Amino acid sequence: MFPHLFAEYERLGADCILLSMCSADPRHSLMARAHAATNCYWISLSSPAIANGRNPSGLIGPDGDVLAGCPPCLPGMVVQTIDRGDPRFTIPLHHARPWRAHAVAGGISV
Repeated sequence: MFPHLFAEYERLGADCILLSMCSADPRHSLMARAHAATNCYWISLSSPAIANGRNPSGLIGPDGDVLAGCPPCLPGMVVQTIDRGDPRFTIPLHHARPWRAHAVAGGISV
């Protein structure tokens, strides 16, 4: 995957990225979780049922945890509410993301 694109989405203020993949490599799901946690936004991951045995579709939270997912190798749909006020996302959304934006803008000196 292209890390600079995920960083640009965060810089532009995206709350959720829709990511489609057709890969049997489990590292791709792991990278999607890492991008969600690193950039503090949700990632909706979709993959075809016939190819999702190792990368099932689902919703990843801004902390990198899978919040909801489809069963592997079966068609399905995930419906989940994205709640910026959910207390489990306080650190990624209200502390880490603003701090990183401030740091990137040059607001932190050593």
